[in-house]
Amino acid sequence: ISIPTGEGTGFLAMQGGGTDGTYGYFIMVTSGNSAVAMSTIYKIDLHTWKIVKTSKPLHMYHANDLAYDSKHHRLVVSHCDLVPDQVSIVDPDTLEIIEVKTIPQKHFSIAYNAQRGMYVVGKSKTYDLVLLNDDFDPVKLLPGEDGHIKQGIACDPEYIYFFQTGVRNNWIFVYDWDGGY
Repeated sequence: ISIPTGEGTGFLAMQGGGTDGTYGYFIMVTSGNSAVAMSTIYKIDLHTWKIVKTSKPLHMYHANDLAYDSKHHRLVVSHCDLVPDQVSIVDPDTLEIIEVKTIPQKHFSIAYNAQRGMYVVGKSKTYDLVLLNDDFDPVKLLPGEDGHIKQGIACDPEYIYFFQTGVRNNWIFVYDWDGGY
């Protein structure tokens, strides 16, 4: 797939993404200034790698990460820095915001695991991870390893993958659901 970025395109960078197994959902943000940034979600067919739907520009601040919640059939977008306790709930069929929700945990990234019925978020201003239930209530704190520039999170039933970047290298820190590193 090709989604142009850089000067003249209106997009600064891809922020986060998630999948329902059939489609990938990717967020492109228009500005480094979170207060005015607009984001577009691209829905990609993972078999053909074609864009099948594009959202209108959505105000989701930094929109640092996105999780597909299969239990509730929704996309959950982390707002990140300016309003770290908010998420946008997005309909994966229409790619429209259904609700902006304030949750109890300030965070910078988010992932969801249907088998566990749990979200995992990166706790704001730390390298720690927090497990949240389906209602976004904190369940458990997992102390994290200090590292580099914090990015997104992904997970499966066995592990949590915490992505970090640096000047020349990228890292994936892998944790189990009990916090083992």
